[in-house]
Amino acid sequence: VTKVGLIGGFNGWSEADEPSFTYNATDNVWESPVISFDGSSGWLVRLNKSWDYKYGGAVASTDIEGGFELSQGGSDIPSPEAGSYIVKLHTNRTPFVIEYVKQ
Repeated sequence: VTKVGLIGGFNGWSEADEPSFTYNATDNVWESPVISFDGSSGWLVRLNKSWDYKYGGAVASTDIEGGFELSQGGSDIPSPEAGSYIVKLHTNRTPFVIEYVKQ
């Protein structure tokens, strides 16, 4: 994996405007830049800018409080309530888990 990104309603599904995650080695998690969600549009995680490696769905995680489990090829992930967030992607578990950190 060379790139972890988000694409969805928050950026008009624009591949050119897909924000990239950075890896936080201290916390062993991938983190997005601050993203403004409108509270109504879905989105997906993509690896290497490929639709073949998209992750979606949003089953509540029993592992990470407030997190959501993702599945490869899953449906759009519902946006959190309107506001600015950092999205954290936990890839050190199966299934992957995302969590929203409100800013």
